[in-house]
Amino acid sequence: MERTSLVGDFVVLEPLAIEHVARLEKYFSPDLFKFFPRPYANAYEFVKENLENEQNGLFIPFAIINRRTQEAIGCSEFAYFSPEHRRVEIGGTWIGRPFQGSVFNPEAKLLMLMHAFEKMGCIRVELKADTLNLVSQAAMEKMGAKREGVLRNHMIRSDGRKRNTTYFSIIEDEWPQTKANLIERLKFKSQQLKSA
Repeated sequence: MERTSLVGDFVVLEPLAIEHVARLEKYFSPDLFKFFPRPYANAYEFVKENLENEQNGLFIPFAIINRRTQEAIGCSEFAYFSPEHRRVEIGGTWIGRPFQGSVFNPEAKLLMLMHAFEKMGCIRVELKADTLNLVSQAAMEKMGAKREGVLRNHMIRSDGRKRNTTYFSIIEDEWPQTKANLIERLKFKSQQLKSA
């Protein structure tokens, strides 16, 4: 997977770099990671791990940049790309609290899905969430992803809890309608942003 920026109306997804750490720290909070497999004490820990995973060929991580203010407000990533099977996972997403529920995360996901289906040639995009993370699961369904099932005892978190993981996916046949729905949702959210 090549490193490239993905540019939207509200966000730019920049390939994650160590230089993003200071900018991400403003909106970083350890409680944003309560459903992740392990906690992160600060933005440096998160960025360092993601860059190591990128070097190992596992991830392509992005910093989510507010296009208007140039603030780094969160991160997301492509993970476990399989060219043979034409699938990729979108995960590792966090958004600073002031920006949750706004236009930024849906547009970031739209940009990543467009890249996955229209540039990388994927026929399947996977998403997953801790089964206890109902907010993330609702966001995935709102985006148009289909719930596939639960992998029981999928991970052992750093706190020792056995995590069950709920899997979602979007496949290529569903992508045109999912894309149209996401674009409509973004129009609605951008109107809310303008009237706020």
